[in-house]
Amino acid sequence: MKPVSIPIVIDSSQDLPAAVGEACTGCGKCCTNASYMGSMSATAEDMLRWRKDGRDDILQYAAELPHLGSADLWIHPVSKRELTRCPFVRKSGSRYVCKIHDTRPEVCRGYPYRYSQMTDIGCEIPVQLEGQEPSP
Repeated sequence: MKPVSIPIVIDSSQDLPAAVGEACTGCGKCCTNASYMGSMSATAEDMLRWRKDGRDDILQYAAELPHLGSADLWIHPVSKRELTRCPFVRKSGSRYVCKIHDTRPEVCRGYPYRYSQMTDIGCEIPVQLEGQEPSP
């Protein structure tokens, strides 16, 4: 079976400013929010990259969904329960740091997909973007 990517729905009615990616403050709200963590999946491309790079440390937290060619993220390797926070985020002072930032899953690279996603979890990005225009 050919792997497929899980489509990510973008709410086009809530355009995001172009600078949203650079506005991350490291607040950790996305990486430590149980509700958001429960919705995360790895794409087929993520899985292939991690296999190619020998990233068993990441793969052990990915429960494969062979019928979709992707995986459910962050599943405890022993208990098989969904984690309530990313296993690769670490507190550094008052901020959070991603230990797999260079190879993080596509769902993390694309965060946020809509404005309400940030406000629902208390993300600090909207405060950083106050007054900026939506991207064209």
